[in-house]
Amino acid sequence: MVEKSLGSAYASRIVSALNPWIPDLVLALGPCFINNDSEESSYTSSFNHIKLCFPSWLLTCAKIELHEINKEDVTETSGFLALKKLRNTIFTLVKGNTKVLDAIGYVLLLCLAVCIEKRDYSTALGLLHLVCVKLVGSEDREWKELDTMLVLPPRIYPIIEREIGEGRDEDEVKTLEAARELLQPVWMYHVYETGRFHMMDEEEE
Repeated sequence: MVEKSLGSAYASRIVSALNPWIPDLVLALGPCFINNDSEESSYTSSFNHIKLCFPSWLLTCAKIELHEINKEDVTETSGFLALKKLRNTIFTLVKGNTKVLDAIGYVLLLCLAVCIEKRDYSTALGLLHLVCVKLVGSEDREWKELDTMLVLPPRIYPIIEREIGEGRDEDEVKTLEAARELLQPVWMYHVYETGRFHMMDEEEE
């Protein structure tokens, strides 16, 4: 990371220079893992790609989120002020375009799924907080017009439930329970009120 190596002042100058390009970056980020293949093929290829080349900057973003979740002193993340500024700028732009939000949210959820498979539950929680609280909003349980993102909760939520049931480490279980709490409103809404997730399960069968 530039900021960690060279300091916040230098990184801030880089971010300022990048500002004119941020909208183009946002538009490019989302669709990069989405193609015209079948849903299963697209998910598998994207999942495997992320496993091989996990974006390192997302690890830092997840770490920042964890500090915010725990309401801790952010001394450990204070060296990433430029990244936080860039993140907030990107989020503002993303939330202004539903299609871009849907695409980028899908990528973040894919990264979350990879983290769960690797049993990196803390990073998974941080990424889910990014999606549910920062991008979509914790009050939104419908995820209206976020059809690409809605493909993933039926894959992710049952795995979280299973991992909680099989968990032997108390801290890991607490982290998974916090993740489940974030995703649960969306899960419950589309299971019991719209039936969307039940229908998706039937289609997969």
